[in-house]
Amino acid sequence: QEGVKRWLNGRDDAAFSRWQLSRQREGQFIDLLLAVRDELDRLYRQPLDEPSMGQRKARLFEQLRERYQQLKQQWGGYAGFDGWFSHDLNNAYLASIATYEAWVPAFQQLLKQAGGDLAGFYAASRALGELPSPQREQRLQALLQAADP
Repeated sequence: QEGVKRWLNGRDDAAFSRWQLSRQREGQFIDLLLAVRDELDRLYRQPLDEPSMGQRKARLFEQLRERYQQLKQQWGGYAGFDGWFSHDLNNAYLASIATYEAWVPAFQQLLKQAGGDLAGFYAASRALGELPSPQREQRLQALLQAADP
């Protein structure tokens, strides 16, 4: 994201504006996915039998599709995320998005610690990826805590 922003900014104003609009739409779509993910978490904590759970879960995914259609209308028909609905959605799929988004501020902090230098950031990211899982998790948590709110 940072590399694209830097490359486009000042070079091609029209492309930079399109990219910003794309990022805005992506943010709105991710917010929608995360909201449904939270609703699913609440649902799974309820003491329901399997058929009731399945019906409510199906309804939440139907509501996700409806909310997406509303977003598309706000976007003037932009259909860039239609592909997400070409296969069955499930909680694990939404959890992967939530996990990714949760770490974004940690990597923004890593870039900040590299003084904004992308080469330094990439080196630090590689080093982070080479850490054993417990140390990597600990480092990411520290970055997350240090990140701007």
